[in-house]
Amino acid sequence: MIQPLDNADASRRQLFLHLAVIAGLIALLYANSLTNGFSVDDFQFVVNNPAVHGFSWGNLQAIFASVPNGIEFLPIKDLTYCFDVALFGVNPLALHLMNVVWYLLACGTLYLFLRRLLVWLQQGSPQLALVVTLLFVAHPMHVASVASISQRKDLVSATLLFMALNLYLRFRQSDKSAWYGLSLVLFALSLLAKATVMTMPLFLLALAWFAPKERRFGVGRQILVLVPYFIVVVVFIRIESAFLQQTGVLSQLFSSTVAPGIRGATAVQAIFYYLKLLLFPYPLLMIHDFGFAKQAVSLLAIACGGGVFVLLAIACWLRRQAPLAGLAIFWLLVTLLPVSGLIPSNTLIAERYLFLPLAGFAMLLGSGWCWLQNRGVSLQRAAVGLLCLLLLVYGTLTVKRNPDWRDNLTLLLANVRDLPGKPGVYYQLGAEYFAQGNTGAALQYIAKARDLSDFYSIHYAVYAAITVYEHGNIDQARQELDGIRHPFKLQVVEVNYLYGKIRQSAGDNLNAGIYYRNASKSSLPLGLIKTADVDAALASLPPESR
Repeated sequence: MIQPLDNADASRRQLFLHLAVIAGLIALLYANSLTNGFSVDDFQFVVNNPAVHGFSWGNLQAIFASVPNGIEFLPIKDLTYCFDVALFGVNPLALHLMNVVWYLLACGTLYLFLRRLLVWLQQGSPQLALVVTLLFVAHPMHVASVASISQRKDLVSATLLFMALNLYLRFRQSDKSAWYGLSLVLFALSLLAKATVMTMPLFLLALAWFAPKERRFGVGRQILVLVPYFIVVVVFIRIESAFLQQTGVLSQLFSSTVAPGIRGATAVQAIFYYLKLLLFPYPLLMIHDFGFAKQAVSLLAIACGGGVFVLLAIACWLRRQAPLAGLAIFWLLVTLLPVSGLIPSNTLIAERYLFLPLAGFAMLLGSGWCWLQNRGVSLQRAAVGLLCLLLLVYGTLTVKRNPDWRDNLTLLLANVRDLPGKPGVYYQLGAEYFAQGNTGAALQYIAKARDLSDFYSIHYAVYAAITVYEHGNIDQARQELDGIRHPFKLQVVEVNYLYGKIRQSAGDNLNAGIYYRNASKSSLPLGLIKTADVDAALASLPPESR
């Protein structure tokens, strides 16, 4: 039988033993991620970002006073890259190793937070905290955060957040303001490592409501305690928005133009899509087949919205019967809120967004395990067997997934393997082959994308035209472009640029200049031609043709 935990009964030896088990499982599951190279955003965030290449006054200024990676203002996360590069250089092995170290810290601090939370709730034992943490560690949804160097923000922010929550509970237990102040500082730092922790003050509200009677504050004092956390969030949002407006990132977010009603309908559906991924984490994909809702009001949106209210009702009902399970539901909903499509971003669904929600999911599983443990010897054995089975299945999927993140090509090939028949997946794989110089494989996969969706007809024609043009077949390149029957044809940067090149090759500098100027103003780039390429092409023309 599980006995209530008292801090005085928790020996240091037991604490270190549990942490050693957690560290051992992490080492076992993520050892094969250390041989991975760079992939996806690693190049923009680390490899080609001189601001994180060691410590210097200039680098620190760039990190804290600008957006050096051009995408996000997260200086605390960037400082960890500076530390790594200063010690090891831009070394993928060292950077992946440090990701595993940060994951160990995140899981260790989660375990310490859970131990204190169980004391706070007067429920469970250190074994329950260990079980929850092991389930958190083993789940394969974490691979996207641990095996990808550019997603270290998940690990750093989670470490700081779990420390902040632990200290907040310590303040509530001791009423010492020093713990409260330190908790507030760590929460602010966690925001500067990843913005999605901004909804955590809502969980603190739930935590206050779930508090045993003898540990509750009065309403006035509770408001005074929680308001500073909300103020920190507001200040952070203003700072983050100011920096991102300077870089133009906010105006480029594709979801910023989606109507609020559509976003709301999408959000409630996304929550249940994420819950499905938590329950059945297969297949693991870089690109998930999930888009915005077609309309604000539909049967699916109403059903999902009702489902969210049912979850909230269940959480409230569990307040006395199983407080850890009730808090787990609140945690899930609070952490899914900022990644459900309500906040504009360039990615609607991503496995890395489940890093924090997984803590709530693991708490729910741990609560079920605890319930079985308290129902007799036979169910205790069933609980142990079920736990071992979950850890084995989750761990196997994690180990299998790690090598997929070796580089861009292996990641995209894995996506094609597990999500066949999706045109966007074939196109991205073709684009990667093209970037690596394998034009035959590139055109093969982009042709598959075109055959599945006419949207990619322009893409195929452009890639084919570039390929034959570079081989000197100018007439065939022109034929590929002339064959495009799409209304947005002349809004594509690459189409105008290639027509300019073809005209220039024929000595028609005047029309070449017109096409190059159109390319510089075009609104639909495919990413093959950069602004510098267009400028260089214009500069190559006689002055009267520019």
